[in-house]
Amino acid sequence: MTEGPNTRMQRTRLRSPLMRSPLGAAKWLCVAGLVTLATDCEARGPQLACRVIVPAAYRGVTIAEPSEDVRYTRSYEAFWWNCVSLRAATPDARCPFVCSGTPAEAQGCRDGAQAAEEGISQLVREHSVERIQAYLRSLASRPEAKDKMLPYFSTPTPERLSGGGA
Repeated sequence: MTEGPNTRMQRTRLRSPLMRSPLGAAKWLCVAGLVTLATDCEARGPQLACRVIVPAAYRGVTIAEPSEDVRYTRSYEAFWWNCVSLRAATPDARCPFVCSGTPAEAQGCRDGAQAAEEGISQLVREHSVERIQAYLRSLASRPEAKDKMLPYFSTPTPERLSGGGA
């Protein structure tokens, strides 16, 4: 039995390390994609953004002016920007997450501070603390930061711990 050129080519492909298993090529492509993604993310540098998603329970609800979705958004943004500004100055600071007001405002405060803390923690895992602190300083120096914090904070304000003291 003689072999044709197609048979020899098929055997050669099967010997390739990429093609030894059905998922071989996919695994290599996946690894190459992850390396590219990791390199691309590092080249872009840290990125953090305040993205408010108002819970459905507060959308379109008005107890008093302003509406609950506006109250949630305002408190979320204030506590998010406070946390960014605070951590820009003191990397290990604790961001406050409690405020008074309607349930929407209270949840917005908690959610905004928590989102900023989680986002900053993720960035610190990916980059050096020094790089993140410089990046946070650049965010905190934007006019938007002070404007968004103003309903609750005149300056970046850390969490106040109660109990014992000197």
